[in-house]
Amino acid sequence: MSSWFVFENFDILMETPQVFAERIRVARNHIQKRKQSSDYLNMNDFDIIPLFPLNFWIYNSTTTPTNFNLEDELSNLLLSDLVANTTLQNLTCTHSIVHDSRVIERMHGVMDFTPKQLSWSFQFMNLTFNPSYNYTFLYRVLQKYQTDYSTLNGNVTLSTSQIDTLLWPSSCHYCLTTGCTAENWRYNDSLDFVIFCLGFVFYTCLFVTRAFKSPVIYRKYGIVFVGPVLIMGTYLSMVNAFNNTCLELGVMFTVYLAMLLNTIYLFTILRYFYLRSLYEIVKRVKYPRFFKFLASDTIGFVVTLILPIPLCLIFVTPVAVIFPNYESIPYNTAINITIALSCGLSCIAGVVFVSYEMVKNRKAILKFGFLRFLIFEDPFYFRVDLISMAVVLILLILLAVIFLIEPKSL
Repeated sequence: MSSWFVFENFDILMETPQVFAERIRVARNHIQKRKQSSDYLNMNDFDIIPLFPLNFWIYNSTTTPTNFNLEDELSNLLLSDLVANTTLQNLTCTHSIVHDSRVIERMHGVMDFTPKQLSWSFQFMNLTFNPSYNYTFLYRVLQKYQTDYSTLNGNVTLSTSQIDTLLWPSSCHYCLTTGCTAENWRYNDSLDFVIFCLGFVFYTCLFVTRAFKSPVIYRKYGIVFVGPVLIMGTYLSMVNAFNNTCLELGVMFTVYLAMLLNTIYLFTILRYFYLRSLYEIVKRVKYPRFFKFLASDTIGFVVTLILPIPLCLIFVTPVAVIFPNYESIPYNTAINITIALSCGLSCIAGVVFVSYEMVKNRKAILKFGFLRFLIFEDPFYFRVDLISMAVVLILLILLAVIFLIEPKSL
């Protein structure tokens, strides 16, 4: 019995046939995994060889020269294992991974195992002895298989063209749930689900307690009412099942939501400081009515919520145009840089504005304390929000690092 592994022409893959069959099917099926049609995996690009067997049956003819019962027992075990791993009967689409892996295994099999490969296996397991190889035992099992089971299961070894015809089509998929939600769920996806649950709890508390009627909350409608939805959508769009369902649009959707959230936050900061400086602006200009109009709720709604929607599309679209290959490293790097810059810009803007006000009100802070500066002199708590954005981002990064450390028991 042996373990089977796969070499790719450039990248090296050392996997079981089940894992490799899943890779093949995921890349060839309707989900596409963000790959363009010309980039699908092709069976002809791979050579499958049995490398480093996990188990050996060693028959010592010098110590047990007359023990033919053992040889018969091993022959029956090998034959039954060979039959079980080559049969394609009674398999449905939910067993497509099992079916394709059994087909792929038969490109190269244990019968093609050479003494050189056995020698590599012994070296890999630090075995120093060098036994002689007798293939009579294997040939007898193979002959028995060809006589009794080849009609039903076919030959043990198949050519590439035969394997191509035996592999099941993409429509016969192993997933039982839409978008392979259950099958593609990963431990790291739990972080995204936790964020969604926290957002649901936030909205429940917001409306049950009627806190949304408070001027402190209402004045920040963009951040309070829309922001959590964008956060929930951003994290849910990172779940594997969502990306599989929405193809490459899932990535662009994630980036767009992240940029939209941070743009709304940044524009809210700018409007906040415009309102705080409105009195000084009105005193210095000749036409104060225009600047008062800019401070109205209607203009504030347009600037903080409506304007960021097309503006973010302008910045996100070039990423998809410049990097059309959704598997490329430059594309993924551009996505990460885009999100990092948008989040970092919001945090930096918040910290800079608070620092500016701290310097401006340094005498009052020294006289009355920092808490009065944050709360009493700012009844709408904008200063607290500006600082908390950076704190929340740091906590999310730490939480992501914790969830990336997957427990060994899972």
